[in-house]
Amino acid sequence: MEKLQAFLAMCRDEGVRTGPLRVDGEGGSCCVVPLLSWHHQSFDTEPDITCWEGIPKPEHVMVDYSRCKWPSPLSQTDESVARALDELNDRGAAFPEGAGSAALPIISFSHFVPRFELNPEKRFLFLPCLLKAVGSRFLGERVQRIGSAMHVFGHTHFGWDAMLGNTRYVQAALGYPSEWRERPASMEIGDLPKEPIVLWTSSNGFAPPMAARWSDYYERHARTPEVTYTLAPYVAPMYRQLP
Repeated sequence: MEKLQAFLAMCRDEGVRTGPLRVDGEGGSCCVVPLLSWHHQSFDTEPDITCWEGIPKPEHVMVDYSRCKWPSPLSQTDESVARALDELNDRGAAFPEGAGSAALPIISFSHFVPRFELNPEKRFLFLPCLLKAVGSRFLGERVQRIGSAMHVFGHTHFGWDAMLGNTRYVQAALGYPSEWRERPASMEIGDLPKEPIVLWTSSNGFAPPMAARWSDYYERHARTPEVTYTLAPYVAPMYRQLP
């Protein structure tokens, strides 16, 4: 936490904005809101995969557990780190007057995922344990509480554009070159990777909805997390099915 506070202090000294900011243009305005967050395992509320051997625990494959150190009593084995990081958002600058109105919509953003529905289900993932190390319930509640018209997130590297409730959720990950070689269809959204994605302009407002493989899939299909006994054909060879 001391390193994070030092980094935020350096941002202040260099004039880097880390709080809510009103952005004005000739045709309109918006409020951009960065949100701090951290993942916790209880974010994953869907059943685990059964009848398959070799699926690792998140703490055995996610480097966050070995490379990140937290002061006592904070621990990544419970919700305390995620809660503490979320509470830091309350210490930031005040929101501009009118933020959240039609004339000043909020575009918030975070590294981690605010809702579990913004992930493919476990049977589709090379690492079915991934959902235990990607998101924060506290983040999701904050996005709803501040009334974001759009929330931009990252971490999982899946192209995504979906409306959930009154908020549009978008992920447009730059990703690694290896990901674009090995699974481009799950990364593609808008003009990526050729051009950056423009989400809002003062003259035209928000960009139209964009096609993305997984968010389009869930537009057509309901989640069925209770299907825990099978894995996608491209995932199954990585593990051993039990009798």
